Amino acid sequence: MKLRRLFHTTAIQLALRYAVVYALIIGIALGFLYWNNSQYIDNQILTSLEQEMNDLKQLEQEQGMAALQKVIQAFVQESKGNGQFFLLLSGNDDHLAGTLKGWPPSVKTDRKVHNVWVNENLIPGHTGDDGYWPMIATSFPGGERLLIGENITQSEDLQEYSIATMALIFSISVLLALMMGLFLGRTVLTRIDTINVTARAIANGSFSSRIPTTEREDEFDELAQHLNYMLSKVEQLMAGMRQVTDNVAHDLRHPLSRLRNRLEVTLLEPRKQSEYQEVLNETVEDVNNI
Repeated sequence: MKLRRLFHTTAIQLALRYAVVYALIIGIALGFLYWNNSQYIDNQILTSLEQEMNDLKQLEQEQGMAALQKVIQAFVQESKGNGQFFLLLSGNDDHLAGTLKGWPPSVKTDRKVHNVWVNENLIPGHTGDDGYWPMIATSFPGGERLLIGENITQSEDLQEYSIATMALIFSISVLLALMMGLFLGRTVLTRIDTINVTARAIANGSFSSRIPTTEREDEFDELAQHLNYMLSKVEQLMAGMRQVTDNVAHDLRHPLSRLRNRLEVTLLEPRKQSEYQEVLNETVEDVNNI
């Protein structure tokens, strides 16, 4: 029941609303951060492929196809390129250099980066690397073709790790906001209960009861001080009213007793009309005095 009361307090309802707004803000911020991070990684991959292709193209122009073939073989042996894979084909589609064992049919030699589906059978010794890879290709005057592909497995792992981290941050942030709301709601409910206890005691006749205050001197203490001052005034007014009613009762007791006694004595025996008239006149005069 107390938990139900807790969720009906204004403090917890406000805290829940703020938690929802806070969650939306955190979600939007984390989403923007993830999108910005993804864009940065994609741009880095695209720039890396274009730069690599330009360097190799320039090498072929300056030193010839044989030098290009040696450089690609050196890349393969040294695993240079941070996950880049190469394929150099002759004009007759003979394999000259590189790791890739086939040319994906959708790749065009337009020196633009495209996302191309690559099967793992094109990469001997690798498993689980199939998927969409960014690739760039170009052709040479002699009919040769060069393909460079970027293995984005590490980038995807980094993005998945970022998503998991952001989800954890989001969950912790929302949980902390809810816990803070529950704490505030419980604190407010406790302070309100002290006021309710005093109000019930006063309703049951304990007019000397007062709302306890703390040393924090917050808004609840200020409210308690004003209520206590009001209760003191009410108690003084009630005490004054009680004194007035006691005085009125005391002042009325004697004339009413005298009036009753006169009437009772008059009724003890028959009297003349003039005597009744005299008693009634005195009675009217006593009533006026009262």
